[in-house]
Amino acid sequence: MKKIFTIMALCLFVLCAYAQNYTLRTLTFEDADYVSTTPNYLGFYNWSSLIDSPQYGGDLLYGENHGDTTQQYSDVNYRWYDNGNTYLYSELPENWGTKMYWGGGHAISNYWNGNLSDGDYSHQLSVYVPNNSGNGQGGHGHNGSNNFCVHYGYHDDSGYSADNLPFICFADSVERTIQGMYIDNTTYFVNSITNGNGLTTSLSSTQYVRVVATGYKLDGTQTESVSKNLAVGNSFINDWDYWNLSDLSSVYKVTFNIVSNCENEYGMSQPAYFCYDDVTVRVNNEEGSFSSAIMTRQNNASQSDESLRCFTVTTDPDGCVLSGDVPTDVKISLTHNGKSSLQHYLHGGDNNIITIEGLSPNMEIQKIETNIFIDDLFGISEITASIGDNEIAKLSMQGLFAGADESFIIAENDKTYELSLDESVSHLCTDNLIITQTCAAEYAGTHYFNIYYTLSAPTGISNVIDSDNERKDNSYYSLGGTRVANPTKGLYIQNGKKILIK
Repeated sequence: MKKIFTIMALCLFVLCAYAQNYTLRTLTFEDADYVSTTPNYLGFYNWSSLIDSPQYGGDLLYGENHGDTTQQYSDVNYRWYDNGNTYLYSELPENWGTKMYWGGGHAISNYWNGNLSDGDYSHQLSVYVPNNSGNGQGGHGHNGSNNFCVHYGYHDDSGYSADNLPFICFADSVERTIQGMYIDNTTYFVNSITNGNGLTTSLSSTQYVRVVATGYKLDGTQTESVSKNLAVGNSFINDWDYWNLSDLSSVYKVTFNIVSNCENEYGMSQPAYFCYDDVTVRVNNEEGSFSSAIMTRQNNASQSDESLRCFTVTTDPDGCVLSGDVPTDVKISLTHNGKSSLQHYLHGGDNNIITIEGLSPNMEIQKIETNIFIDDLFGISEITASIGDNEIAKLSMQGLFAGADESFIIAENDKTYELSLDESVSHLCTDNLIITQTCAAEYAGTHYFNIYYTLSAPTGISNVIDSDNERKDNSYYSLGGTRVANPTKGLYIQNGKKILIK
Protein backbone atom coordinates (compact mmCIF):
# COMPACT_ATOMS: atom_id res chain seq x y z
CA MET A 1 0.00 0.00 0.00
CA LYS A 2 2.83 2.41 0.90
CA LYS A 3 4.46 1.75 -2.47
CA ILE A 4 1.18 2.51 -4.29
CA PHE A 5 0.81 5.84 -2.50
CA THR A 6 4.45 6.66 -3.26
CA ILE A 7 3.95 5.98 -6.97
CA MET A 8 0.75 8.05 -6.98
CA ALA A 9 2.52 10.92 -5.27
CA LEU A 10 5.40 10.73 -7.75
CA CYS A 11 3.01 10.73 -10.71
CA LEU A 12 1.17 13.72 -9.26
CA PHE A 13 4.47 15.56 -8.82
CA VAL A 14 5.53 14.82 -12.42
CA LEU A 15 2.15 15.95 -13.77
CA CYS A 16 2.31 19.16 -11.74
CA ALA A 17 5.85 19.88 -12.92
CA TYR A 18 4.84 19.29 -16.53
CA ALA A 19 1.79 21.52 -16.16
CA GLN A 20 4.11 24.23 -14.85
CA ASN A 21 6.32 23.76 -17.91
CA TYR A 22 9.52 22.84 -16.09
CA THR A 23 11.55 19.83 -15.03
CA LEU A 24 13.53 19.68 -11.82
CA ARG A 25 17.21 18.93 -12.35
CA THR A 26 19.66 18.33 -9.52
CA LEU A 27 23.29 19.31 -9.13
CA THR A 28 24.69 16.42 -7.07
CA PHE A 29 28.47 16.99 -7.43
CA GLU A 30 28.77 13.22 -7.97
CA ASP A 31 31.20 11.96 -10.61
CA ALA A 32 28.53 9.66 -12.08
CA ASP A 33 26.36 12.73 -12.72
CA TYR A 34 29.02 14.76 -14.55
CA VAL A 35 27.25 15.05 -17.91
CA SER A 36 29.16 17.87 -19.61
CA THR A 37 30.81 17.08 -22.94
CA THR A 38 33.63 19.45 -21.98
CA PRO A 39 36.11 18.79 -19.17
CA ASN A 40 36.50 20.94 -16.07
CA TYR A 41 39.24 23.58 -16.03
CA LEU A 42 41.79 20.95 -14.99
CA GLY A 43 40.93 18.78 -18.00
CA PHE A 44 38.93 16.05 -16.19
CA TYR A 45 35.38 14.83 -16.78
CA ASN A 46 34.44 14.57 -13.10
CA TRP A 47 33.87 16.54 -9.89
CA SER A 48 36.34 14.80 -7.60
CA SER A 49 39.36 16.27 -9.40
CA LEU A 50 38.25 19.66 -8.00
CA ILE A 51 38.70 18.54 -4.37
CA ASP A 52 41.79 20.19 -2.92
CA SER A 53 44.39 18.53 -0.70
CA PRO A 54 45.28 19.57 1.92
CA GLN A 55 42.04 21.23 2.91
CA TYR A 56 43.84 24.49 3.73
CA GLY A 57 46.74 25.76 1.62
CA GLY A 58 46.29 23.35 -1.30
CA ASP A 59 47.22 24.19 -4.88
CA LEU A 60 43.64 24.27 -6.20
CA LEU A 61 42.27 26.88 -3.81
CA TYR A 62 45.45 28.78 -2.94
CA GLY A 63 48.02 28.06 -5.66
CA GLU A 64 49.03 30.73 -8.15
CA ASN A 65 47.59 28.77 -11.09
CA HIS A 66 44.92 26.91 -9.06
CA GLY A 67 46.32 23.54 -10.02
CA ASP A 68 46.50 24.17 -13.78
CA THR A 69 50.26 24.10 -14.36
CA THR A 70 49.80 25.00 -18.04
CA GLN A 71 48.53 28.46 -17.08
CA GLN A 72 50.00 31.50 -15.43
CA TYR A 73 48.57 33.21 -12.35
CA SER A 74 46.47 35.75 -14.23
CA ASP A 75 44.98 33.25 -16.67
CA VAL A 76 43.11 30.81 -14.42
CA ASN A 77 40.68 30.66 -11.49
CA TYR A 78 39.26 27.80 -9.46
CA ARG A 79 35.79 27.19 -10.90
CA TRP A 80 33.16 24.59 -11.64
CA TYR A 81 30.29 24.32 -14.12
CA ASP A 82 27.36 21.88 -14.27
CA ASN A 83 27.09 22.17 -18.04
CA GLY A 84 24.30 20.26 -19.75
CA ASN A 85 22.35 19.74 -16.52
CA THR A 86 21.48 22.69 -14.22
CA TYR A 87 23.96 25.08 -15.93
CA LEU A 88 25.04 26.37 -12.50
CA TYR A 89 28.51 27.86 -12.36
CA SER A 90 30.77 29.28 -9.66
CA GLU A 91 34.27 30.68 -9.39
CA LEU A 92 36.29 32.34 -6.65
CA PRO A 93 35.36 36.03 -6.33
CA GLU A 94 38.09 38.66 -6.38
CA ASN A 95 38.83 40.16 -2.96
CA TRP A 96 41.90 42.04 -1.71
CA GLY A 97 43.31 42.04 -5.25
CA THR A 98 43.36 38.26 -5.68
CA LYS A 99 41.15 35.25 -6.36
CA MET A 100 41.94 32.83 -3.58
CA TYR A 101 39.73 30.85 -1.21
CA TRP A 102 40.80 33.05 1.70
CA GLY A 103 38.68 35.72 -0.01
CA GLY A 104 35.67 33.40 -0.24
CA GLY A 105 34.25 30.92 -2.68
CA HIS A 106 32.55 27.57 -3.20
CA ALA A 107 34.86 24.53 -3.09
CA ILE A 108 34.02 20.93 -3.98
CA SER A 109 34.70 18.55 -1.07
CA ASN A 110 34.18 15.02 0.20
CA TYR A 111 35.87 15.42 3.60
CA TRP A 112 34.05 14.57 6.84
CA ASN A 113 34.99 14.67 10.51
CA GLY A 114 33.13 13.93 13.74
CA ASN A 115 35.88 14.92 16.14
CA LEU A 116 35.45 18.49 17.39
CA SER A 117 39.08 18.59 18.47
CA ASP A 118 39.86 18.71 14.73
CA GLY A 119 37.52 21.68 14.30
CA ASP A 120 39.96 24.30 13.06
CA TYR A 121 40.76 26.06 9.78
CA SER A 122 43.02 23.22 8.64
CA HIS A 123 39.86 21.05 8.42
CA GLN A 124 37.76 23.77 6.80
CA LEU A 125 36.30 21.53 4.07
CA SER A 126 34.98 18.81 6.42
CA VAL A 127 31.26 18.33 6.99
CA TYR A 128 30.46 17.61 10.64
CA VAL A 129 29.27 14.06 11.41
CA PRO A 130 27.87 13.85 14.97
CA ASN A 131 28.29 10.77 17.17
CA ASN A 132 31.31 9.72 15.18
CA SER A 133 34.85 10.28 16.42
CA GLY A 134 36.39 9.37 13.05
CA ASN A 135 37.21 11.26 9.89
CA GLY A 136 37.74 10.49 6.23
CA GLN A 137 36.51 11.13 2.72
CA GLY A 138 33.28 10.10 1.00
CA GLY A 139 29.95 8.77 2.15
CA HIS A 140 28.70 11.79 4.13
CA GLY A 141 27.14 14.04 1.53
CA HIS A 142 23.37 14.32 1.43
CA ASN A 143 21.75 10.85 1.37
CA GLY A 144 25.14 9.21 1.91
CA SER A 145 26.61 10.55 -1.32
CA ASN A 146 30.31 11.35 -1.63
CA ASN A 147 30.69 14.93 -2.82
CA PHE A 148 29.23 18.27 -1.80
CA CYS A 149 30.25 21.94 -1.84
CA VAL A 150 31.61 24.17 0.94
CA HIS A 151 30.87 27.90 1.07
CA TYR A 152 33.28 30.30 2.73
CA GLY A 153 32.95 34.07 2.89
CA TYR A 154 30.97 36.96 4.35
CA HIS A 155 30.51 40.71 4.19
CA ASP A 156 29.62 43.09 7.02
CA ASP A 157 30.16 46.78 7.86
CA SER A 158 33.31 46.26 9.90
CA GLY A 159 35.69 47.21 7.12
CA TYR A 160 37.58 43.93 7.54
CA SER A 161 35.35 41.64 5.47
CA ALA A 162 35.32 40.80 1.77
CA ASP A 163 33.62 43.13 -0.71
CA ASN A 164 32.52 40.46 -3.20
CA LEU A 165 30.43 37.55 -1.97
CA PRO A 166 30.64 33.93 -3.19
CA PHE A 167 27.95 33.12 -5.75
CA ILE A 168 26.37 30.63 -8.09
CA CYS A 169 24.96 31.70 -11.45
CA PHE A 170 23.62 30.27 -14.69
CA ALA A 171 26.57 30.42 -17.07
CA ASP A 172 24.35 30.22 -20.17
CA SER A 173 22.73 33.53 -19.08
CA VAL A 174 19.22 32.08 -18.75
CA GLU A 175 17.21 33.11 -15.70
CA ARG A 176 15.81 30.13 -13.77
CA THR A 177 14.32 29.34 -10.38
CA ILE A 178 16.52 27.48 -7.92
CA GLN A 179 14.05 25.29 -6.05
CA GLY A 180 16.32 24.58 -3.11
CA MET A 181 19.33 22.77 -1.66
CA TYR A 182 20.35 20.70 1.34
CA ILE A 183 22.73 22.35 3.80
CA ASP A 184 24.85 21.21 6.74
CA ASN A 185 27.59 22.62 8.98
CA THR A 186 31.34 22.12 8.95
CA THR A 187 33.31 20.63 11.83
CA TYR A 188 35.25 23.89 12.13
CA PHE A 189 32.02 25.89 12.54
CA VAL A 190 30.43 23.50 15.05
CA ASN A 191 33.55 23.45 17.23
CA SER A 192 33.74 27.24 17.20
CA ILE A 193 30.11 27.88 18.19
CA THR A 194 30.31 25.10 20.81
CA ASN A 195 33.72 25.68 22.38
CA GLY A 196 34.94 28.99 21.01
CA ASN A 197 38.53 29.58 19.87
CA GLY A 198 41.22 32.24 19.97
CA LEU A 199 39.05 34.69 17.99
CA THR A 200 35.60 34.15 19.40
CA THR A 201 33.53 32.82 22.28
CA SER A 202 30.94 30.08 21.95
CA LEU A 203 27.42 31.19 21.03
CA SER A 204 25.29 32.47 23.88
CA SER A 205 21.58 31.66 24.06
CA THR A 206 20.68 34.93 22.29
CA GLN A 207 23.27 34.73 19.54
CA TYR A 208 22.76 33.32 16.05
CA VAL A 209 24.58 32.60 12.81
CA ARG A 210 22.56 32.42 9.61
CA VAL A 211 23.11 32.20 5.88
CA VAL A 212 21.39 34.70 3.57
CA ALA A 213 20.83 34.05 -0.16
CA THR A 214 20.08 37.01 -2.43
CA GLY A 215 18.87 36.69 -6.03
CA TYR A 216 19.72 38.91 -9.00
CA LYS A 217 18.38 39.27 -12.53
CA LEU A 218 20.60 39.44 -15.61
CA ASP A 219 20.46 43.24 -15.50
CA GLY A 220 21.67 43.25 -11.88
CA THR A 221 18.27 43.97 -10.35
CA GLN A 222 17.86 42.33 -6.95
CA THR A 223 14.88 39.99 -6.53
CA GLU A 224 14.47 38.68 -2.97
CA SER A 225 16.54 37.42 -0.06
CA VAL A 226 15.88 34.28 1.97
CA SER A 227 17.73 33.12 5.07
CA LYS A 228 18.19 30.04 7.21
CA ASN A 229 19.70 29.69 10.68
CA LEU A 230 22.86 27.63 10.89
CA ALA A 231 22.91 27.93 14.65
CA VAL A 232 21.01 29.67 17.48
CA GLY A 233 22.60 29.35 20.90
CA ASN A 234 23.57 25.72 21.45
CA SER A 235 21.13 24.50 18.77
CA PHE A 236 22.57 23.98 15.30
CA ILE A 237 22.07 22.01 12.09
CA ASN A 238 23.80 18.66 12.57
CA ASP A 239 22.48 16.76 9.56
CA TRP A 240 21.54 17.68 6.01
CA ASP A 241 18.55 20.04 6.18
CA TYR A 242 16.47 21.29 3.23
CA TRP A 243 16.52 25.00 2.38
CA ASN A 244 13.77 26.25 0.04
CA LEU A 245 15.10 28.95 -2.30
CA SER A 246 12.13 29.25 -4.65
CA ASP A 247 11.07 32.59 -3.13
CA LEU A 248 14.10 34.13 -4.83
CA SER A 249 12.04 33.77 -8.01
CA SER A 250 13.62 33.42 -11.46
CA VAL A 251 17.22 34.59 -11.20
CA TYR A 252 20.52 34.69 -13.06
CA LYS A 253 22.73 34.83 -9.99
CA VAL A 254 22.54 34.11 -6.26
CA THR A 255 25.04 35.40 -3.68
CA PHE A 256 25.47 33.88 -0.22
CA ASN A 257 26.41 35.75 2.93
CA ILE A 258 26.94 34.62 6.55
CA VAL A 259 25.56 37.03 9.15
CA SER A 260 25.71 36.90 12.95
CA ASN A 261 25.30 38.97 16.09
CA CYS A 262 28.35 37.21 17.57
CA GLU A 263 31.05 39.81 16.95
CA ASN A 264 34.43 41.10 18.09
CA GLU A 265 36.38 44.26 17.22
CA TYR A 266 36.85 42.96 13.65
CA GLY A 267 33.18 42.28 12.97
CA MET A 268 31.54 38.87 12.80
CA SER A 269 33.70 36.44 14.77
CA GLN A 270 32.34 32.98 13.89
CA PRO A 271 33.75 30.99 10.91
CA ALA A 272 31.74 31.87 7.79
CA TYR A 273 31.21 28.35 6.41
CA PHE A 274 28.39 26.00 5.47
CA CYS A 275 28.07 22.91 3.25
CA TYR A 276 25.48 22.40 0.53
CA ASP A 277 24.44 19.53 -1.74
CA ASP A 278 21.74 18.39 -4.18
CA VAL A 279 20.77 21.79 -5.60
CA THR A 280 17.51 21.54 -7.55
CA VAL A 281 16.75 23.87 -10.47
CA ARG A 282 13.61 24.37 -12.52
CA VAL A 283 14.64 23.92 -16.16
CA ASN A 284 12.09 24.86 -18.79
CA ASN A 285 10.68 21.83 -20.64
CA GLU A 286 11.43 23.50 -23.96
CA GLU A 287 15.15 23.69 -23.21
CA GLY A 288 17.51 21.23 -24.81
CA SER A 289 21.28 21.25 -24.49
CA PHE A 290 21.23 25.00 -25.05
CA SER A 291 18.82 27.79 -24.22
CA SER A 292 15.29 27.98 -25.63
CA ALA A 293 16.03 31.53 -26.78
CA ILE A 294 18.73 30.24 -29.11
CA MET A 295 16.42 27.48 -30.37
CA THR A 296 13.69 30.02 -31.09
CA ARG A 297 16.05 32.13 -33.18
CA GLN A 298 17.18 29.08 -35.12
CA ASN A 299 13.61 27.89 -35.73
CA ASN A 300 12.53 31.33 -36.90
CA ALA A 301 15.45 31.44 -39.31
CA SER A 302 14.56 28.00 -40.68
CA GLN A 303 10.95 29.06 -41.20
CA SER A 304 11.96 32.15 -43.15
CA ASP A 305 14.19 30.18 -45.53
CA GLU A 306 14.02 26.38 -45.75
CA SER A 307 17.61 26.19 -47.06
CA LEU A 308 18.97 28.23 -44.16
CA ARG A 309 20.60 26.23 -41.38
CA CYS A 310 22.11 27.31 -38.09
CA PHE A 311 24.46 25.89 -35.48
CA THR A 312 25.45 27.48 -32.20
CA VAL A 313 28.85 27.72 -30.55
CA THR A 314 28.21 28.26 -26.83
CA THR A 315 31.27 29.86 -25.24
CA ASP A 316 31.12 28.10 -21.89
CA PRO A 317 33.63 28.93 -19.15
CA ASP A 318 35.16 25.47 -19.52
CA GLY A 319 35.27 25.48 -23.32
CA CYS A 320 32.83 25.54 -26.25
CA VAL A 321 29.81 23.39 -27.04
CA LEU A 322 28.43 22.89 -30.55
CA SER A 323 24.67 22.45 -30.91
CA GLY A 324 21.93 22.84 -33.49
CA ASP A 325 22.39 21.89 -37.16
CA VAL A 326 26.10 21.11 -36.80
CA PRO A 327 27.78 19.91 -40.02
CA THR A 328 29.28 16.44 -39.83
CA ASP A 329 32.99 15.86 -39.12
CA VAL A 330 33.38 19.30 -37.56
CA LYS A 331 36.08 19.84 -34.94
CA ILE A 332 36.72 22.86 -32.76
CA SER A 333 39.96 24.16 -31.20
CA LEU A 334 40.41 27.03 -28.75
CA THR A 335 43.24 29.38 -27.84
CA HIS A 336 43.47 32.18 -25.29
CA ASN A 337 46.44 34.53 -25.66
CA GLY A 338 48.18 31.87 -27.74
CA LYS A 339 47.56 28.99 -25.31
CA SER A 340 45.16 26.06 -25.67
CA SER A 341 42.27 27.26 -23.53
CA LEU A 342 39.36 29.67 -23.50
CA GLN A 343 38.57 32.40 -20.97
CA HIS A 344 34.97 33.56 -20.53
CA TYR A 345 36.09 37.05 -19.45
CA LEU A 346 38.65 38.93 -21.52
CA HIS A 347 40.56 41.85 -20.05
CA GLY A 348 42.62 44.53 -21.78
CA GLY A 349 45.12 42.92 -24.16
CA ASP A 350 43.48 39.47 -24.11
CA ASN A 351 42.15 37.49 -27.05
CA ASN A 352 40.15 34.31 -27.67
CA ILE A 353 40.35 32.40 -30.95
CA ILE A 354 37.79 29.74 -31.89
CA THR A 355 38.79 27.64 -34.90
CA ILE A 356 36.11 25.46 -36.54
CA GLU A 357 37.62 22.80 -38.79
CA GLY A 358 36.16 20.30 -41.24
CA LEU A 359 33.51 22.50 -42.87
CA SER A 360 32.40 21.63 -46.40
CA PRO A 361 33.51 23.96 -49.22
CA ASN A 362 29.91 24.21 -50.47
CA MET A 363 28.83 25.63 -47.12
CA GLU A 364 28.27 29.38 -47.40
CA ILE A 365 28.04 31.65 -44.35
CA GLN A 366 24.94 33.85 -44.47
CA LYS A 367 24.90 35.50 -41.05
CA ILE A 368 26.77 35.40 -37.72
CA GLU A 369 25.18 36.56 -34.47
CA THR A 370 26.71 36.83 -31.03
CA ASN A 371 25.43 37.62 -27.56
CA ILE A 372 28.00 39.81 -25.80
CA PHE A 373 28.88 41.35 -22.48
CA ILE A 374 31.21 44.33 -22.06
CA ASP A 375 32.15 46.98 -19.51
CA ASP A 376 29.35 49.39 -20.35
CA LEU A 377 31.44 52.47 -19.60
CA PHE A 378 35.01 51.96 -20.85
CA GLY A 379 35.15 48.54 -22.54
CA ILE A 380 36.54 48.19 -26.07
CA SER A 381 36.34 44.91 -27.98
CA GLU A 382 36.29 43.57 -31.54
CA ILE A 383 35.07 40.27 -33.00
CA THR A 384 36.11 39.10 -36.46
CA ALA A 385 35.19 36.03 -38.48
CA SER A 386 37.55 34.75 -41.16
CA ILE A 387 37.66 31.88 -43.58
CA GLY A 388 41.31 31.02 -43.60
CA ASP A 389 43.15 34.32 -43.99
CA ASN A 390 40.17 36.15 -45.49
CA GLU A 391 38.10 38.25 -43.07
CA ILE A 392 34.38 37.91 -43.86
CA ALA A 393 32.65 39.66 -40.93
CA LYS A 394 33.34 42.06 -38.09
CA LEU A 395 31.76 43.62 -35.01
CA SER A 396 33.41 46.55 -33.20
CA MET A 397 31.90 47.60 -29.88
CA GLN A 398 32.64 49.92 -26.99
CA GLY A 399 31.26 51.25 -23.71
CA LEU A 400 29.56 54.59 -23.40
CA PHE A 401 32.70 56.58 -22.53
CA ALA A 402 35.39 54.44 -24.15
CA GLY A 403 36.16 56.95 -26.88
CA ALA A 404 36.96 54.55 -29.73
CA ASP A 405 36.36 55.70 -33.31
CA GLU A 406 32.91 55.99 -34.91
CA SER A 407 33.01 52.49 -36.40
CA PHE A 408 32.57 51.09 -32.86
CA ILE A 409 28.96 50.77 -31.76
CA ILE A 410 27.86 51.57 -28.20
CA ALA A 411 27.09 48.03 -27.03
CA GLU A 412 24.58 46.85 -24.45
CA ASN A 413 25.27 43.90 -22.17
CA ASP A 414 23.61 40.53 -22.84
CA LYS A 415 22.24 41.69 -26.18
CA THR A 416 22.52 39.80 -29.47
CA TYR A 417 24.34 41.58 -32.29
CA GLU A 418 24.93 40.63 -35.90
CA LEU A 419 28.44 40.83 -37.33
CA SER A 420 28.70 42.96 -40.48
CA LEU A 421 29.38 40.71 -43.46
CA ASP A 422 31.86 41.84 -46.09
CA GLU A 423 29.97 41.27 -49.34
CA SER A 424 33.10 41.82 -51.44
CA VAL A 425 34.62 38.46 -50.44
CA SER A 426 33.47 34.87 -50.76
CA HIS A 427 31.69 33.33 -47.78
CA LEU A 428 32.22 29.73 -48.94
CA CYS A 429 33.97 27.63 -46.29
CA THR A 430 36.94 26.59 -48.39
CA ASP A 431 39.06 26.74 -45.25
CA ASN A 432 38.64 26.81 -41.48
CA LEU A 433 36.19 29.28 -39.98
CA ILE A 434 38.10 31.35 -37.40
CA ILE A 435 36.33 33.60 -34.88
CA THR A 436 38.58 35.99 -32.96
CA GLN A 437 37.63 38.28 -30.10
CA THR A 438 40.06 40.87 -28.78
CA CYS A 439 39.66 43.18 -25.79
CA ALA A 440 41.49 46.50 -25.84
CA ALA A 441 40.19 47.97 -22.59
CA GLU A 442 38.45 46.87 -19.37
CA TYR A 443 36.60 43.59 -19.99
CA ALA A 444 34.38 41.89 -22.56
CA GLY A 445 33.24 38.44 -23.62
CA THR A 446 30.59 36.42 -25.43
CA HIS A 447 27.94 33.91 -24.41
CA TYR A 448 27.44 32.23 -27.80
CA PHE A 449 27.66 32.55 -31.58
CA ASN A 450 24.84 31.63 -33.97
CA ILE A 451 26.26 30.71 -37.39
CA TYR A 452 23.69 30.67 -40.22
CA TYR A 453 24.63 28.98 -43.48
CA THR A 454 23.33 27.48 -46.70
CA LEU A 455 24.65 24.73 -48.96
CA SER A 456 25.37 26.10 -52.41
CA ALA A 457 24.53 22.81 -54.12
CA PRO A 458 22.05 20.57 -52.25
CA THR A 459 22.87 17.46 -54.30
CA GLY A 460 26.63 17.94 -54.20
CA ILE A 461 29.32 20.45 -55.16
CA SER A 462 28.85 21.90 -58.62
CA ASN A 463 31.60 23.40 -60.73
CA VAL A 464 33.34 26.29 -58.98
CA ILE A 465 35.37 28.75 -61.00
CA ASP A 466 38.84 28.94 -59.53
CA SER A 467 40.70 32.24 -59.44
CA ASP A 468 44.19 33.34 -58.51
CA ASN A 469 42.80 35.10 -55.47
CA GLU A 470 41.12 32.02 -54.00
CA ARG A 471 42.95 29.98 -51.38
CA LYS A 472 44.00 26.49 -52.58
CA ASP A 473 44.40 23.84 -49.94
CA ASN A 474 44.74 20.90 -52.41
CA SER A 475 42.38 18.82 -50.26
CA TYR A 476 39.96 16.38 -51.86
CA TYR A 477 36.20 16.50 -51.23
CA SER A 478 33.40 14.14 -52.19
CA LEU A 479 30.59 15.46 -54.40
CA GLY A 480 28.54 15.70 -51.20
CA GLY A 481 31.09 18.10 -49.71
CA THR A 482 32.90 15.81 -47.24
CA ARG A 483 36.67 16.15 -46.97
CA VAL A 484 38.44 12.91 -48.02
CA ALA A 485 41.87 12.28 -46.51
CA ASN A 486 42.88 9.34 -48.74
CA PRO A 487 40.87 9.38 -51.97
CA THR A 488 40.57 6.16 -54.02
CA LYS A 489 39.12 5.77 -57.52
CA GLY A 490 36.27 8.13 -58.29
CA LEU A 491 35.18 11.71 -58.86
CA TYR A 492 36.23 14.39 -56.35
CA ILE A 493 36.47 18.15 -55.96
CA GLN A 494 39.92 19.72 -55.54
CA ASN A 495 40.52 23.49 -55.43
CA GLY A 496 37.05 24.09 -56.84
CA LYS A 497 37.40 21.69 -59.81
CA LYS A 498 36.15 18.18 -60.47
CA ILE A 499 39.00 15.67 -60.46
CA LEU A 500 38.67 12.06 -61.69
CA ILE A 501 41.00 9.59 -60.02
CA LYS A 502 41.35 6.38 -62.05
